[in-house]
Amino acid sequence: MILGILSDTHGDTDAVKRVYAALPNADAWAFLGDGQREANWLREHSGKPVYTVKGNCDAGDIAEEQVITLGGVRIFMTHGHAYAIALNSYRLMLRAQELDCAVALYGHTHVSEIEYAGGVQIVCPGSPSVPRRGRRKSFAKLEIENGSAMASIVAL
Repeated sequence: MILGILSDTHGDTDAVKRVYAALPNADAWAFLGDGQREANWLREHSGKPVYTVKGNCDAGDIAEEQVITLGGVRIFMTHGHAYAIALNSYRLMLRAQELDCAVALYGHTHVSEIEYAGGVQIVCPGSPSVPRRGRRKSFAKLEIENGSAMASIVAL
């Protein structure tokens, strides 16, 4: 199973179209906030499940965090701002452990990265529209097989 992961599109529907074209075989999508209009576009056009959380720039009645289970892997999703993610991933890692999740997904920083801490794979897809800290426009892919998950960053 392949989960496409993106965040922080900030109104750039063309960026979501590029991500979708780059990963046409995704079985599901995780949208980590700051672009609910683009998440809706993805939901309408992909025909696949799209799991979303609310970003600090989003409005409306959207969950701020969510736990999903795909292929036997528990995945914690949040935008990240409520966990001071711009400083470090420690609080996010603790929350994922508390929820018994093997993977934690976040956005907010626009900086693509994958790290491992406390038995949790922590993934930020960066941004396909407005990356920061010299990173390229990007999204992430989580491949799940036999109850294990392996993330990678995909540059656009």
